Amino acid sequence: MDEYAVLDCGTNTFHLAIVKLREDQSWETVYKNRKFVYLAEDGIHTIGPKAYARGMKALDVFSKELRKHRLKGFRAVGTAALRNAHNADDFIQQANKKFGINIEIITGVEEAHLIQKGVSHYAPPSEFPFLIMDIGGGSVEFILLEKHQMLWSKSFEVGVSVLYSKFHNAEPISNSEKVELNSFLSDHLRELNLGLISYKNIGLLGAAGTFDVIENFGGLKIPGTECTQVNLDDFYVISSVIQKMNLNTRLDTPEIPSYRAEMIVVALLLIEYVLKSGDISNICIVMGDIKDGILLDLIN
Repeated sequence: MDEYAVLDCGTNTFHLAIVKLREDQSWETVYKNRKFVYLAEDGIHTIGPKAYARGMKALDVFSKELRKHRLKGFRAVGTAALRNAHNADDFIQQANKKFGINIEIITGVEEAHLIQKGVSHYAPPSEFPFLIMDIGGGSVEFILLEKHQMLWSKSFEVGVSVLYSKFHNAEPISNSEKVELNSFLSDHLRELNLGLISYKNIGLLGAAGTFDVIENFGGLKIPGTECTQVNLDDFYVISSVIQKMNLNTRLDTPEIPSYRAEMIVVALLLIEYVLKSGDISNICIVMGDIKDGILLDLIN
């Protein structure tokens, strides 16, 4: 079976996935790994020395794994942090020189298209519009779909690393920080509000990541799909409970993976803001992300 690989160099994490293609054009994952690099820990516009070293260490591990496989297709992409950091070019040159990995910086528009392709591969059919929301460390991608046709898309630099560094210093998060965060989102997500204003009964399609935490607390599997539906009232209860926790409590909560514990609160506040931005009726958590979109491109 032919093998394909995708390396997603995100703001918080670098992900490598290697798959084998079956005869029916589906695939099985033969290797999957994630390394936490936190490229934006010193701000979205610079990759600090520690983050730089973590990124290079992750690429070293991944390059060794890639050399074990005879790949028919491979693509490495960089998103928000590598789009914005003043020293991103140096990072990319070093990645190529040291490890032979050519990281391609993609625009927010292309990132949204790839996410849409990956999520749509798993999303259930619907007569109603869906808003895909993919929460990254540096940016958040929104794609409005109707019958799997893209109506509107936009990438906004309001990722969880950005929100966490600006608005979550107190533990638990303070009311004043919540007010400031919502004011920031109101300023930066105006286009989202305008994009949703004409549509009714929208479903929110949460693309993995933060949404996996919500799924851990409960939800209803939709038969025959890779989707979990979450009632809005249940979401607000989950969100309220987590917002009242301090970091130690979040770390001790089994449903919250340790690598999500720091930034989960601002992520939930971001989702709350989006839910209030349009006529959103439910949340559907779906398997599928940018890596799936890239794989579909490579295979086809």
